[in-house]
Amino acid sequence: MPVDEVIQDFRHRRFMEEGVRTVGGDTGMHARVRPIGTTLLIHATGSRSEFTRKPLDPGIDQIDITMVDRGEYSYLDDGRWHHVTSALMIAPSGLPHRVQFDREWEMTLLRVPRAMLLPYAPIIRDEIQLYPELTLFEGSVGTFARQLIVDDRAASGSEATAVERVIREMVGTLVQQRYGHDSGAGATVWDRALSAIRARATDPNLSPEQVARDVGCSLRQLQSILSRNDTSVAGEIRRERTRYARQLLRDSNADNLGIDEIARRSGFGSSSTLRRALGTLYERTPREIRQQPAGAD
Repeated sequence: MPVDEVIQDFRHRRFMEEGVRTVGGDTGMHARVRPIGTTLLIHATGSRSEFTRKPLDPGIDQIDITMVDRGEYSYLDDGRWHHVTSALMIAPSGLPHRVQFDREWEMTLLRVPRAMLLPYAPIIRDEIQLYPELTLFEGSVGTFARQLIVDDRAASGSEATAVERVIREMVGTLVQQRYGHDSGAGATVWDRALSAIRARATDPNLSPEQVARDVGCSLRQLQSILSRNDTSVAGEIRRERTRYARQLLRDSNADNLGIDEIARRSGFGSSSTLRRALGTLYERTPREIRQQPAGAD
């Protein structure tokens, strides 16, 4: 995938094509989008409006980091409107689904793959998280992102690679500062467990018992910590293997590999197990993943 791609502008018609539906009239929005590697940088402005948006494709596991540069808004959740004056929102992409603005507004949004954030913050809740103010560092991240969005110049290969690396580090640090200590004593165990799983997931003999030994705790303790976040050791092993398999399927250099070989390299016992895992996590078959356009990561 190219590190630096074409900047795009979104207005009412384009928003409608992307699944945004107004409650009445024009969306009143304009957005400018710049892809940087697997990250989307978005600067959006608008006026008074109310709209709904469809959730992103469930196969695309992304997190939105939204900085409110100007204005306030409300979102509908469980039948109740929540008025937001917070400067920062972190949430899975597609949340909230229904939003209302009562005045002119401006936002900067960074849409990043969840997998990119795992080394920085293993626990990212699947719900809306609001923070009242931006830190000095977070304000700098927003300023850097907006400068990249408004600048029409194309980056050279080396420059684009450097920009992508900086964006990754900045976003990772931002999330780490907000989430890194949210889970108490269990966060350290969780972090070590995910690191152990990522390091050895492609080993078909990796078991929950082995992960617990690597972490230095009992399997019961480890299962208890992961269950607080609605997951399990076996589930995380399967998730990491599935992500690795997806990377191979999306890698043009691996186009000559059959599904049986992809399954073997990913640590799965069979291609049928791999197919089920891909269907569960990404709701796609191996063929559909291979046929996805480059920008669909």
